[in-house]
Amino acid sequence: MKLENALNLLLTSIALQEKSLSEMMDAETKKMLYVLDECKLEKLSIQDTKDIHKSVNQTLTNMIKMQMLLQSKVENIVELVPTTTANSASTTNSKTTSTTSTSTTTSTTSTSTTTTKKKLVWRIP
Repeated sequence: MKLENALNLLLTSIALQEKSLSEMMDAETKKMLYVLDECKLEKLSIQDTKDIHKSVNQTLTNMIKMQMLLQSKVENIVELVPTTTANSASTTNSKTTSTTSTSTTTSTTSTSTTTTKKKLVWRIP
């Protein structure tokens, strides 16, 4: 398996986990809206409301921890992305020009050095 394919698979798995977290957040939002409606109708006791609040709070805390873990994974993957440095300066009439032709998504250019990162394609099944 090529490095690019492995990185794409890792990024895809992170994206799917992020999607799952988003769906969990929607479920917790719906739960809280339901509780608010039931409180308006006075169908829930104070203890029931406190229990649901505790449950939502714990779920959100766990989701934050997962977000931090996913962020760390993304940072580790970014460090694995191969980079290339090319010096392509030419002097004409005491002027320095820099030219680079690449097919990458991200490039940083200075007067004499260009650093590029390889394009990563996200494919979510």
